[in-house]
Amino acid sequence: MLVRDFMTASNAHMTQDLLGLMEEELLFFEFLVILTWKRHIFRLFLPASRQFDALKKLFIYQLIHNYSEQVFEHRLQIKFDKVDYDYLFLVYCTRNSPFAGDKWTPEHNNALAKIVINETDIATLLPLFERFLDSTLVFSEFFITSMIELFRKFLYNLQQLLPENCLIDRYLNEECSPLYIKNRELLSKWMAELGYVGEISPKHLNLLTVQIRQLLKNQLAPASVVLCSNNDANLLMFKSWLHQHLSEKSTRIISFNFNTEDVELLKNMENAVIIADKKYIPLLKKMCAPNNNIIFDLAVYTKEYRLQHVCEAIAMQRQQVYHRFISTRLDA
Repeated sequence: MLVRDFMTASNAHMTQDLLGLMEEELLFFEFLVILTWKRHIFRLFLPASRQFDALKKLFIYQLIHNYSEQVFEHRLQIKFDKVDYDYLFLVYCTRNSPFAGDKWTPEHNNALAKIVINETDIATLLPLFERFLDSTLVFSEFFITSMIELFRKFLYNLQQLLPENCLIDRYLNEECSPLYIKNRELLSKWMAELGYVGEISPKHLNLLTVQIRQLLKNQLAPASVVLCSNNDANLLMFKSWLHQHLSEKSTRIISFNFNTEDVELLKNMENAVIIADKKYIPLLKKMCAPNNNIIFDLAVYTKEYRLQHVCEAIAMQRQQVYHRFISTRLDA
C-alpha cells in the first residue's frame, strides 16, 4: 500500500482504483521498491555507469528523491541516502510504472530521447539499424521510442533478469519471422561488441519486432479500392459508405465509371481491391486478375454483408505488399 501511495502522491491522474487494475503488471515494480527498506544484510552497490549518470540528469531523479522523502521516509521514519535514491531511480528506469506520469512534457521526452541517442549504448546500435532501414525511419519518433523501451532493459546488463509484460506472449510466434531473425542478428552483434552477457530475451525481441513491423507498415502506400459502376449516384453512395468504415491512411478509394472512362485503364491496376456489380466480374477478372488484384461483386443489398470481405481483402493486399517490401530490405 505504501508503494501505491508513492505513485498516487506523484501523479494527480492516478487513483487507487486504477492501480488495482494494474496490479499484475506493477507487482514486480512494487516488490523491487519495497526492497529499498527491506534489504537489511546486502547493501546495494551500483557500479559506475556513464549511461546511468546521464539519465540522472533527467527531472524525474529529483522527483523520486522528493516523493521518497514525502512518503517512504516520513511514514517509515528512516532516512534514505544517495545509494537508495539511485536504486529507486534504477527501478523506475527499468520498469513501467505510473510514477509522476503526469509530470512528463514534450520537452522532457525530447531530453530523454537526446540522452538515449547520444549518451548511451543505443548510439552504437542505431547505425546497425540504419543500414537495414534508413535514417528517416531510424530517427523517427516511433523508432526512437522503441529504442528507449529497449534500452531500459539493458541498463546494468539486466536484460535477462527483467520479466516482460505477459501480454507479449501473443507474439511468441514471431521467432520464425524474417524480421525477428534480422533483429536478433543485429542485437546479437551489438551485444557482442559491447560486452553484454547472454542473449536477449525472446519476449523483448518479440516486442521490438512487432514495433518495427508496424513502423514499416506505416510507410506503405495506401491500398487501392476501385469501385466500378455505370452510375455516378451508386459510385458516390458506395464511396461515402466505405469512407465511414475505412481509414484514409491505409486505403485509397477510386471511383471508375464504365460510361465515361476507358475500361482499358483498369489493366494498369496492381495489388488493388476491385469491386463491381456481378455482371462486370468476368470481364474484370479477365483484365485485372493477372496483376495481383482481388475482384468481387458488391450490390446495395449486400454491402453490409460484404464489408468484412472488403476489409479482409485490403488486409491481404497490404500484407502481400509488406512481404515484398520487407524482402527487399532484408536482401539489401
